[in-house]
Amino acid sequence: MRSIIEQQCTKFIVRNPRILDGEPTVKGSRISVRAIVELHRLYPDLNYLREAFPSISTEAIVDALAFYEGNREEIDRYIEENSFE
Repeated sequence: MRSIIEQQCTKFIVRNPRILDGEPTVKGSRISVRAIVELHRLYPDLNYLREAFPSISTEAIVDALAFYEGNREEIDRYIEENSFE
């Protein structure tokens, strides 16, 4: 039986097929890059994001936003697929 392996994308961003079907998340959490980006669009303030996601570091939040910049098409697709509109 093949084991599930977590793929490291950046220092703080990983993909694990068992977490959100492999959607990029912050390592050690179930917080998706998508969630960070969506909140950042509403409140583009790092201090607000730090308060909203107290379980992850500021560095991880910044890394997630940088990951988005390099992977906009993919993350925007996740946002669209998970939109309630």
